[in-house]
Amino acid sequence: MFSINGENRIIYCEMRVNGLYAEPADFDDIGELTVIAEARKWSKQTVTDIWNWLVDELGTMRPVTILKPQKCFKNRGYGLAKLWAAIQRLIPSGEAASEAPAQRRPTTRECPECEGTVAENYSCEEAPVKKTKRAAKAAKPKVEKAAKGKTKRDEVIRLISREKGASLDELVEKLGWERHTLRGLLSTLGSKHGLKIESTKSETKGRVYRLVA
Repeated sequence: MFSINGENRIIYCEMRVNGLYAEPADFDDIGELTVIAEARKWSKQTVTDIWNWLVDELGTMRPVTILKPQKCFKNRGYGLAKLWAAIQRLIPSGEAASEAPAQRRPTTRECPECEGTVAENYSCEEAPVKKTKRAAKAAKPKVEKAAKGKTKRDEVIRLISREKGASLDELVEKLGWERHTLRGLLSTLGSKHGLKIESTKSETKGRVYRLVA
């Protein structure tokens, strides 16, 4: 799942929070990205500008990434296809494998409640997808993990709830996420979930986040 703000800056996020016509808007396939492009009346030059921003962003995250800036795509549809493929590189390396099956099987989605794969438009309780033998073996620990509140979002909340909070470096180390992904989640927790998160800068720890009661 990805989110794009009013300045057309894109981040990876765990789950959908906003609709396609909101700002920021969430999307998880090229069709939804196209809907956003039409709603915001992007030209081929706008798509090119977003591409060039993404090239710079990925270059700071993963220097080995080979993507070249463009002067202007030949048309908007071609540019959106290229942009969608490049956006996949924003997915944290530890989660890229789990995202791939969902892209190959558009009739399923990742369920935030149980962290399993379920049929599109249904919750895991309403209509679970028939599991393979391998998936059935893996299902039990996933459900137990969710029951204990051990999703990555819950882990972030637990860490920043401590008296001294948690530094951005510590969160990166604990969760294995990119720094920009964590900043996006923390921003969402504050703006969309009503959590009051204090951000300070320490000389020894750098940026520190703490949940304020």
